[in-house]
Amino acid sequence: MAEMQGLFGPVTVSEQIVQKIWRRGDFRHDALKTFSGTPLEIVSAGTWNKLDGPDFLAAEFIIGGKRVRGDVEIHFYAEDWFAHGHDKNPAYKNVVLHVLLFPPRAVNFPETNARNEKMDTFLLLPHLKCDIEEYASEEALAAIEGRDESGNTALERLLSVPADARFKCLRDAAYARWEQKVRFMQKRLAAAGNWETLCHQVALETLGLRRNREPMSRLASRFSPSAMLLMNAKELFAAEAGAWRLAGTRPANLPQARLAQYLLLLQKNPSWAKHLRKFLTDLPTANALGAGLG
Repeated sequence: MAEMQGLFGPVTVSEQIVQKIWRRGDFRHDALKTFSGTPLEIVSAGTWNKLDGPDFLAAEFIIGGKRVRGDVEIHFYAEDWFAHGHDKNPAYKNVVLHVLLFPPRAVNFPETNARNEKMDTFLLLPHLKCDIEEYASEEALAAIEGRDESGNTALERLLSVPADARFKCLRDAAYARWEQKVRFMQKRLAAAGNWETLCHQVALETLGLRRNREPMSRLASRFSPSAMLLMNAKELFAAEAGAWRLAGTRPANLPQARLAQYLLLLQKNPSWAKHLRKFLTDLPTANALGAGLG
């Protein structure tokens, strides 16, 4: 278990969640590399071992063009290898890949298995599709709803009714969700005062994701787009110093990187919100589409 700072306070994440991410391959697989920079291709993640010994058995990889077979051990930190006594346990003699959620905190981290043979290290965090907190939240929600790992409960429920009823259920739920979003944004537009201000706020909040939505929202309120153009990402980041939640956040989602992306948008197209409104205004309405089909 590990405790990290979440959006509403500390979040406890079990190592099993990381194991499930690995088992499902629920991360981006493009341009994978070991911690030393060697190209990595996952042929097989291995068989999940819920007994004593490595977390995954008989995995297969291509590392630096060479096919490698062996076991996989997953940890939050590199030093957990020593803390758990794996370096002296014969059960871990066939580990060829040490998967870590967080980067090694020391220069000397384990590079050999219990047989003193080479063991590569793979850092998972930069390849996650979302923050680890979101994986943990989804895992908790799945447990509450009684979903299995494949998430088939809702699907099975839909498939149990006739096709017409299934279509109506999905359509009604989609309309209800859409109407809820429209009402919410109408209230926000009234509070913001104009379209451009609302777009500025929503864009920054979206870039902040769940974890850093609040400080991004405050930045949008404090600095207009024109004011931001006179600043850089480092200065904007410093304006909310102490408010950012960085633990467990992928490098690509770090607030300063997201702020730099938004500044680039403003530099290339300062009137992007007006252009977006014109684009939306020019879209055909549902009635027009229906008339065209008729």
